[in-house]
Amino acid sequence: MSEVEQETPNHVYRSNDVDYDVSKLSQEGQQAFMMLAEIQRGSLAKARLDVLIYEAAQVQFRNVIEGSLNEQAVIISEEDKEVQSE
Repeated sequence: MSEVEQETPNHVYRSNDVDYDVSKLSQEGQQAFMMLAEIQRGSLAKARLDVLIYEAAQVQFRNVIEGSLNEQAVIISEEDKEVQSE
């Protein structure tokens, strides 16, 4: 292996356009990085997918409802009834 390959860190944290080698952080910092990575890979990705699914379902449900609207379902307010009878 070349020196460049050996020096390449396994995990890099970027903050304010500066890259940090996670293996050189404190133990607590390394653990926090691993937890953050897991959240971003797992839970956060699933939550984003769930949002997309809910948004698509919402559009579909609205389309079904809009497609089933009819004159019989129209609610006429008392004010509108009075205006129509005049």
